[in-house]
Amino acid sequence: MLTLPIKQKWFDMICRGEKREEYREATEYWRKRIDSARERYYKQYEEIFNVKIRSGYNQKAPTATLRVHLAFGKGVQEWGAEPYKDYYILQILEVQKIENWSQDASK
Repeated sequence: MLTLPIKQKWFDMICRGEKREEYREATEYWRKRIDSARERYYKQYEEIFNVKIRSGYNQKAPTATLRVHLAFGKGVQEWGAEPYKDYYILQILEVQKIENWSQDASK
């Protein structure tokens, strides 16, 4: 499963249901990583798949498992996207599991 480290601010917003997309730059590096995460049995690529987000790089940091849909295009500036830049957009369909996160500490 693809694990994406993200800033605490974005992690908290996703877990509270306020941020519905996560962005990765449209580069070869991210294309390969996302394609690898999407690949399933018989070399088929899925548009809907799971990813894990982690608030930072520490192994004990809060994590969440998300069900996402892959899209491509412009992102929302309020959610961290830069204007006029294309992204791989991970549209969050469901937050499936949250570990080691205190909602009270995130406010």
